[in-house]
Amino acid sequence: MPAMEAVSRLNSQLFRQLPAGSPASLSGRCVGSGKDWILSTADGGTVPVSAADGLELGAAAGFVELLGTKGPEGQLCATVLHTFPAGEVDAELWEEAVKLAHNPQLRDLLFKPADTV
Repeated sequence: MPAMEAVSRLNSQLFRQLPAGSPASLSGRCVGSGKDWILSTADGGTVPVSAADGLELGAAAGFVELLGTKGPEGQLCATVLHTFPAGEVDAELWEEAVKLAHNPQLRDLLFKPADTV
């Protein structure tokens, strides 16, 4: 899998447009159990999630970020889980930030990774 720092944050709409095998980062709230999980994203969509062996999504309370790749059946094959601090996350603000990051006029200006020294 490509380096995680190269993964763009996406919403469910942008995720649906990706080809299978593409790296992805999605945020929202997970519901489910065992191997059957659904991520409710900040744009109001839902994405099925397949957790990698050893990735415990049951500990995912509140707003989370999942990194992985798009599976052949449109699912997120998650390999990394990041939890947000306790408290409410402004999902509308998060969604707007994701959309801005994919705006061609702003992407290179505001969201280009800094050069390393």
